[in-house]
Amino acid sequence: MRIWKGKVVKSLTVRLKKSSGRNNSGVITLRHRGGGHPSKYRLIDFDRSTFNGKYAFVKRIEYDPSRNVPIALVCYENGVLSYVLCPVGIRPGSMIGNGILFESYNGNSSSLANIPPGTLIHSFGFAPVLRSGLARAAGAFGQVLKRFGRHYIMLKIPSGQKRFFHVSIWASIGIPLALKELKPVYVYKAGRNRWLGYRPSVRGVAMNPIDHPHGGGQGKTSGGRPSVSPWAILTKGFVTKPKRFASKLIYKF
Repeated sequence: MRIWKGKVVKSLTVRLKKSSGRNNSGVITLRHRGGGHPSKYRLIDFDRSTFNGKYAFVKRIEYDPSRNVPIALVCYENGVLSYVLCPVGIRPGSMIGNGILFESYNGNSSSLANIPPGTLIHSFGFAPVLRSGLARAAGAFGQVLKRFGRHYIMLKIPSGQKRFFHVSIWASIGIPLALKELKPVYVYKAGRNRWLGYRPSVRGVAMNPIDHPHGGGQGKTSGGRPSVSPWAILTKGFVTKPKRFASKLIYKF
């Protein structure tokens, strides 16, 4: 696929301010972050419900430094430009549609009420008021399974979990395209990590016991305990999903 080499649409980009691992209070919550190559964030239209009932044609496919999926610049009937995630099968000149009037072709977007069972989808959220935060990476997708009553549809999300979603949630049809094969990326040199915004880190087992729970010992040791942070918080296998999402909407066999 030919990727656009020119400039991006200025009105659809914003300056990406680096957080350097800090929260809104300026406290470091994610260590070893900072620097990185400067880049502009492309404003992606994940929820296309504002263009319900309108066609658009794909002008070009562009590279997005903020994600591993190429993005498509589309132009609607009224001349409005927008960026959307590029699914498999979309090329410059392709037509995409939004809403109830369009069939289940790759690139189209509609509410779950209008998408037939078995369709592969991406860019959908847990609730209508939430942004489309699921299945936005290259190769990630969900699947419409079956309908329950008038208000809920069962979906299989990328984690493999089966869950009920409201029929008013919007989703895009297809699988997000990967620019290259999804394979291990080799860094080769320390400078490449600095381009990506990663600062150097020291292994805990190389420290003294006063500095890290993994420190100390005669010679090299593996730590002798589950991997933890310097403050003895588990770093692997730690449940991070908010409790508000662990609701009765999760389907259990």
